[in-house]
Amino acid sequence: MLTPATVMFVVGGLLILLGLLLVGGASRYRRLSHRIGAFTCDYRKGRSNGGEPRSFEPGVAVYSAEALLWFSAWSIKPGYRYQWPRADLVVRSRAPAVNRTDQFLVRCQCQGAEFDLLMSSEAYLGLASWLEAAPPHSPLVF
Repeated sequence: MLTPATVMFVVGGLLILLGLLLVGGASRYRRLSHRIGAFTCDYRKGRSNGGEPRSFEPGVAVYSAEALLWFSAWSIKPGYRYQWPRADLVVRSRAPAVNRTDQFLVRCQCQGAEFDLLMSSEAYLGLASWLEAAPPHSPLVF
C-alpha cells in the first residue's frame, strides 16, 4: 500500500523532471536560434500520393558551408534532424503563405525528396542568396 508521503515524493519527482525537460528544451531552442546563420523555419514532408499536405513542424534551420541543417523545436536530440546538401537543394517554388503575414511557403527538392519550408521573407532572401553564392562544382580531375 502506498503511503501519502510516497505518493507526494513520486509526484514531486515527476514535476521536477518535467520542469528540467522544459528548461532544457527552452535552452536548446534559444541556443539554436541564436547561432550565426540560424533562422526560424517550419518543415513539412512532401505530399504522399497527391493527398492532403501534412502539418508543419516548427524548427530552426542553420546554414553550414556545405548544407542546410534543420533542427526540430520539440526534440531533446542535440543534433539536426535533416541535412540538405547545398549542391543538391533546389527551390521549386515560392508563394506567400495563406493566413500568415510576411511568410513564404517554399517548395524544395533534395536528392529526389520533396518537402516544404515555411519561413519569413527575410529568411527566404537569405536562403536564395546562400544557394546562389555556392561555389561552382567541378568534377575532380587527377
